[in-house]
Amino acid sequence: MHNSDAEVFVLNDMTSLRMRVKIAMMETLFIPLLLFALPGLLCQDYCRFPQYMWGRQAGSLNGTWITRTLYSDNLKRASSYQEIVVKRTVIETWSCASNGSSSPCETKELVENMQCLTEEAGGKLRVQIRRDTETWFACIKFWERQEGIVQVEKSVPAAINVDTLCFDKALVRNPWPWMIPSKQSWNYLPFEGGYNFRAFVDGQKKMCRHQWRPSRMESECIRGEGLRFSFPESSCSFFPGSVENIQLYSRGSWEEQGQVFLLLGEAASLPRYTLVYPRDLPNLIETEATLYLHAVTPLSDDFESPDIASLKAVHLQLSKTIDSEVCYDEGPECESFARKGWCTSESWHKYASFCKKSCGLCGFVPSMVSECEFPEAHRGEWLMVASDAIERVAIGAGNIAFSSLGSFICKSKHWSRDLFKMMSVYKNGCRPKFTCLQFRRSGRALLYRMSQSNAMDRSFGLCAFVDDPSPLKDRIRSADYKVLLPKEHAHEGCGLSGWLHVNITYPDGTKCEGSISDWNTKQCTAASELTLENWNCRKDPEKKFTCIVSVDMSADTKVVITQDANKRDSSRRCWLVTTRYNKGRWGTPWLSGYFLDHSQCGANKDFGKVNSGSSEMAVHSVRGNLNRVCENGGSWVRPETSSVGARSTRPFAPTHPSHTPGSNVMAGAVRGDKNAEPKYVASLILIATLCVSSVCAR
Repeated sequence: MHNSDAEVFVLNDMTSLRMRVKIAMMETLFIPLLLFALPGLLCQDYCRFPQYMWGRQAGSLNGTWITRTLYSDNLKRASSYQEIVVKRTVIETWSCASNGSSSPCETKELVENMQCLTEEAGGKLRVQIRRDTETWFACIKFWERQEGIVQVEKSVPAAINVDTLCFDKALVRNPWPWMIPSKQSWNYLPFEGGYNFRAFVDGQKKMCRHQWRPSRMESECIRGEGLRFSFPESSCSFFPGSVENIQLYSRGSWEEQGQVFLLLGEAASLPRYTLVYPRDLPNLIETEATLYLHAVTPLSDDFESPDIASLKAVHLQLSKTIDSEVCYDEGPECESFARKGWCTSESWHKYASFCKKSCGLCGFVPSMVSECEFPEAHRGEWLMVASDAIERVAIGAGNIAFSSLGSFICKSKHWSRDLFKMMSVYKNGCRPKFTCLQFRRSGRALLYRMSQSNAMDRSFGLCAFVDDPSPLKDRIRSADYKVLLPKEHAHEGCGLSGWLHVNITYPDGTKCEGSISDWNTKQCTAASELTLENWNCRKDPEKKFTCIVSVDMSADTKVVITQDANKRDSSRRCWLVTTRYNKGRWGTPWLSGYFLDHSQCGANKDFGKVNSGSSEMAVHSVRGNLNRVCENGGSWVRPETSSVGARSTRPFAPTHPSHTPGSNVMAGAVRGDKNAEPKYVASLILIATLCVSSVCAR
C-alpha cells in the first residue's frame, strides 16, 4: 500500500470513528430527551390534578386527604370518614369506619376511582369515575382555601361525556372540605375580643335556661392564643364531655357569600368544628353565629340536604363586651340583683362574686396600678425573635408591653426568686388575667419565660412553666427561657462585612472547605445577605441567608438572626458568632460561627459554651483577615483549596460512563460494534417503556 493510500485509509477511518462518536453522543443525549418527552406524548390523553394536591406531602408522590368526618355525640374519636388518595392523574376515594374500636379505620372500602381526562376552561377538569362496574363522567374544580384545606366543586355524574358537564352552572359545591390529616400548623384568628353568648339548639331551644350567668367566648386575647369557650357550669356546655373550658385553634378560614368559615380544632388534632359568622363581626355589638360540631361548611342551599340537616349545630347570640375594666359584672342582670338587695343576702356569694361592680366591691379587686418594680438591669427596649415574627418588648419600672402579646402590670414579686405576678388588661373586651413571669440575665441578654394565664388570682401558684400543646408549642408560653436581645446593640445586616475562607463542620463529623461572605463586590459594601459556599463536599454547595438583625452580645460575641433567602424555610434561625485572638486583643482575629436550631438560639442561651456538636453547622475561619475586594479595584481571587478532612478537594463529578453498569453496550456502540447497536436501541426502548408505564400509572 502506498503512503498516499495509507493516509487516505487512516483519514477515512478517523472520519468514520468521529462519526460513530458523534452518533453515540447524540444517542446519549437522546436518552434524557426520550425519557422526558415520551411520557408526555403517550400520556397526553390524561390531564393532571393540581400539584399541591399530590406533591406537597414529604416522602410521597401521592397526597392523602380526609373529608366527611363524622363523630358520635360526646366522643372525641371519629366514627367514620372518607380518605382521599390523590395521585398525578388518579384520585381514589375510600370509606373508613371504626365501629367503636380503637382503630381509626377498622373497615376500609374503595368508593370510587376518578381519572383525570382533559383540562377545561376556568380551572375545571373533566374526569371519568368508576364505581364497581359502572362508569360515569363529571367535571371537577378545586379551590385551595388555605394550605392543607381544599374546597371541591363537582357536577352531577352522567353516563355520557357531554359538554354541559363543565358549564359553571353545572358545578355543585361540596360542603365537606378536604384536609391534609398530617397538617399541624395553625393560623391567627380573623377577629379578636370577648363576647358573652347564649346558645340555642334544635331550632330555638335555649340551652341552660336556669343559669343567669352567660357563657363566654374570647378570641386572641394574647395574639396566637386561639379561641376559648367558657361555661358557668357543665350543663351549659355543648362540647364533648360537657367541658366547662375548651381552647380551640384556627386551622384556616375564608370568606364566602358575606360569611366567614372558620375551621377550629383542639391541640394536636384535626379540625372538628366550624364557626360561621358575618364578615363584619368585629364591628358589631350584637350579632349571631353558628357553630357546627363537624368540619363542614354549608351554605344556605345545603340546608335542605339530609346529611347536612342531621348534623348538630349550635346557634349563638353574641354580645360583645366593650369595657376592659378590672371590676365588672358578668351579666346584665347584676344591676337588678343589686336593687333587690341580693348582694348582701344569705346567698350573696351566688351574686356578689359575679357582680362586683353593681355590688360595690371594686375596692376589693386588683387595681391597674403597678405594685412592684423590676430591677434596673431588666428595664429598656428589647427584641424577641420568634420563628415567624419579631416581638418588640418595652420594660418599664412596673410594667411590660409586648408589641403583639399585650401589656402586663406588675402586682407582686416573689420574696426570694426572680418571679413576678403580672396582671394583663386588654383593650379588646377580653377579661383581665393573671400570669407569672420569670427572668434571668445572661450577659447583655435578658431571658424570660411566661406561665399559663388564669382569670383567678392564684398568686405564685401560677408559676408553672410548660409549653402550650401542639400546634402552639413554645410560641407564647414555654418551659424553657426565651431570649430578649438588647435593642440598643442591634444593627441591620449580617455584621461580617467581608469574605472569609472557612472550614465547615457538620454534626456527623463531615468537614468541608468553603467561604462565607456578606460582601457586595459591585457596590463595595456589606450586604444584608449571607452566602455560604461549600467547595469540596456534596452536601449544600451553596446556601444563602437573609440577615434580619445582628446584635452585639459582647465584645467577642454576636447573634445574627437569618432566614432562608430562597424561601424554602420561612422560619428564622440563629447564628452565634464568636471571635478569638491568637496574640491578645491586638492579634489576628479568628472567627467561628454556629448555625443553631431555631431563632431562640436553642440551648446556647449563655452565648459562650456552644460547640459544633450542639449546632446544625459550624464554620471556622482558616485565615483571620477578611477579604473586601471590590470589582473596580481588581478581581476577587479565591484561595487555593486544601484538604481539611474532606472527602476530596476536587469538584464533584459523575462517574465515568465506562465504570457504570451496562456501559459496555455504550462503549461498544462508540467503537462501532454492530452487535452492540441493536442492544443499545433495545435498551433505550425498554427504559422509555418502563418510564412511561410508571408515570402514566400515577
